[in-house]
Amino acid sequence: MSRGAAGRQSVGDVTTIPTSWCPVCEYKMDRATHSGKEPAEPSPGDLSICINCGAVLSFNDILVLQRASGDVLAKLDNDARKRLFLSVVFIRERGRLQ
Repeated sequence: MSRGAAGRQSVGDVTTIPTSWCPVCEYKMDRATHSGKEPAEPSPGDLSICINCGAVLSFNDILVLQRASGDVLAKLDNDARKRLFLSVVFIRERGRLQ
């Protein structure tokens, strides 16, 4: 276990983040994982997906999750857009956790 910026804890590829609620389904989230090969902590502007409903979110300046803007999504390259889409489809097909 290591401590990153602002006292966030990382265990393996899971990082504790400030508690946020999904703006779509109100699911409580206080952990984040990464999709890359290198361990990483979220930064402002990074994308995330609600594990409950599949909403595409982004971290704001204090790492609270908010709906991702169309501008951010438009800047994704084709590979990133495809991975994002497949993840959202998987979560939505699986169904909500609560």
